Amino acid sequence: MNHTTLEKSPLHHRLRQASKHAHHSLDHHPLLAPLLKPKLGTEQYAHALAALHSVQAEAEFLIHAYLDKHTELSGFRPQRRLSLLEADLAALQQKPFAGTVGFTEPQSVGELIGLMYTVEGSNMGGQVIAKTLCDLGSAHLPMQFFVGYHDTARQYWEDFLHFADTVCPSDQYDLAANTAATLFDMIGVHLDQCYRSVKQ
Repeated sequence: MNHTTLEKSPLHHRLRQASKHAHHSLDHHPLLAPLLKPKLGTEQYAHALAALHSVQAEAEFLIHAYLDKHTELSGFRPQRRLSLLEADLAALQQKPFAGTVGFTEPQSVGELIGLMYTVEGSNMGGQVIAKTLCDLGSAHLPMQFFVGYHDTARQYWEDFLHFADTVCPSDQYDLAANTAATLFDMIGVHLDQCYRSVKQ
């Protein structure tokens, strides 16, 4: 299945449309928005990574636990990136923010795909952030987490979309889309809590 077909698949269209508003809000959140702007401070960068730690830790654990339990869902395994994020935080001498996002274990393939969509999409977004950081003169910052899949990021995204189309029943498309939207909203609430702790 080629990239054009994947991008236009009914499942991907529903996922994208359902989460569009929440995703836009995250991009403009005061903790994350500075990542794409000039004169990014090291402290701002450290705070953004510290806030993302719980998101990555919870999502990564739940996704791999579900896939390990349901071995019939073969064909795609996302890379683990939590260790990369923790390495960046260590280089910045920044601890993760306390608190949890509150993700729960997927109870169906649809919920799994909604969760995976948030993580695999962030991998693509990380490529944009890493390039922007370098273009704006912040290449000195540790960015293993955002670089992530390096030049294979697009292929991983396409592989995920193909996996999603293959394993997710059509009667769970709406569940997957609603799950993704809900998770993006939960991330927003978590970022709000982290931001309040920064301002205290």
